Amino acid sequence: GPGAPVIERIASIEALLSNSEFASILDADVEIFVNASWGWTTATPVVTVFAAADQGRPAVAVGFLVGFSDEQGEPGQMWIHRLPATGNQPGEIQSTVEPGGQVILPGVPVEGGARAYLNETEIAVVVDHSNFTTTIAIPDTAEGTVAITISTATPELSAVQTFVLTISTE
Repeated sequence: GPGAPVIERIASIEALLSNSEFASILDADVEIFVNASWGWTTATPVVTVFAAADQGRPAVAVGFLVGFSDEQGEPGQMWIHRLPATGNQPGEIQSTVEPGGQVILPGVPVEGGARAYLNETEIAVVVDHSNFTTTIAIPDTAEGTVAITISTATPELSAVQTFVLTISTE
């Protein structure tokens, strides 16, 4: 976070740069989607960077929790509050789904709820604490390869998870 000592921030950024998925967005043509996170009182922005597949490189999506902070720097200045975690996909996430289908993710937020987006469009998400799953619903009109961004509650800041999903009618 913005309040972390510089040495910790450097190590975190170096770890991200050594991750091939994250590093690929630095050289790719990207789309950027800004959506609201899950929030206790105020939903802070989530920035998703999406790079379509290109020349043998698979599509990739990376999410950042950002926000404005009066505590660090000048009031109204935007900060990255949470960098993406390397290997942040929980277990095996299906990579294709039909329009109108569902994606069931293992795990639930620490406490509170979740928000989900297909690119820049908010989609339905159900957190099932009894079965320890989070389910997102894919709209009937969805098509192509898309970025899925899920923001979930933690005790201090929202957590952000992103992954690529292909909507297939085959």
